[in-house]
Formats: sequence, structure tokens, C-alpha cells
Amino acid sequence: MTLQIILPDGTHFENQVTSLTVPLMDGLAGIMNNHCPMLARLKDGKVTGKDGAKQFEYQVRNAFVQVLNNKITILADAAY
Repeated sequence: MTLQIILPDGTHFENQVTSLTVPLMDGLAGIMNNHCPMLARLKDGKVTGKDGAKQFEYQVRNAFVQVLNNKITILADAAY
């Protein structure tokens, strides 16, 4: 899957990932290959994922996530 994190000033992160966990407004959601289409608002918090054996983490603020055709797009005001 491809993960793209986009901020107001442009693309902050873009890479292939094997799994992702995002903080939805009502709990955590795990996203893996061939996930059903989804559009949701994210709670301010931690997005974690795996890129093969490597793990990564971003804090996001005021964000939305879209999952469609093995592409995950996160639109956020801030990510660090």
C-alpha cells in the first residue's frame, strides 16, 4: 500500500507501507492491504505503521484519512 501524508505546504511523507494504525474519533483502526474504502476524521494523536520490518510513528493534528485502492491519504494541519 502507499501512504501519503499531506500538509498545507505540500507532501510531508510518501512511501510503501505494510500496515497502518490511525486514531479515529471513536477508537483505533488498523489498515492492511486490500482494506475496504474508508473516509474518516482522525482524532489528534499517533499514526503508527510498518514499512517491512521498520516501524514509524507520526503525531497528527486536525486530520482526515482516505483509504481507496490500496492508497492511504492523510490530510493534516500538522504532522511531526
